[in-house]
Amino acid sequence: YKYADRHPEQSEQLYRQRAESALALLEDRLAQHAFLLGATASVADISIMPFVRQFAHVDRDCFYASSLTGLQRWLRHWLDTVEFQHVMKKQ
Repeated sequence: YKYADRHPEQSEQLYRQRAESALALLEDRLAQHAFLLGATASVADISIMPFVRQFAHVDRDCFYASSLTGLQRWLRHWLDTVEFQHVMKKQ
């Protein structure tokens, strides 16, 4: 989805829809818990977050206007952490 122009055999919209199908699985989990595997953060959350962030940043307006509200909340949580802001500080 991020590099749809490099793979013109399908539309960007189709790539986005395929990714959203995978993200819907995460959304379902976040409808039940604050984090992917339960009430506390796990290595699963930390491992998947960069991929969700990449997806969201392709078209932020579209992502934040989507029905993925649990995923939006979850991503904002990670983006707002001191640790994330520290490692992503511009040099």
